[in-house]
Amino acid sequence: VTDGRTRFKVEVAEDTEASIEILNLNGQVVQTIPSRIYSEGLNSVEVNLTDLTPAVYLYRLVNYRGLSTTGKLVVQ
Repeated sequence: VTDGRTRFKVEVAEDTEASIEILNLNGQVVQTIPSRIYSEGLNSVEVNLTDLTPAVYLYRLVNYRGLSTTGKLVVQ
């Protein structure tokens, strides 16, 4: 991630409405991407991370069933 913006892909097994939470390494949610519909398969997500300090963060996509996808982001 540079200049505060990044794009990453999340994969879901079926069409679903979900939000994405960005967490620090202590497990605290530091940003939430509002809920939207994700289509079955790979989906591109663009997020502005300018408010985050340089560090490693985790993300998780959460739908009505609970946790669906997780990943790692590096903010420089």
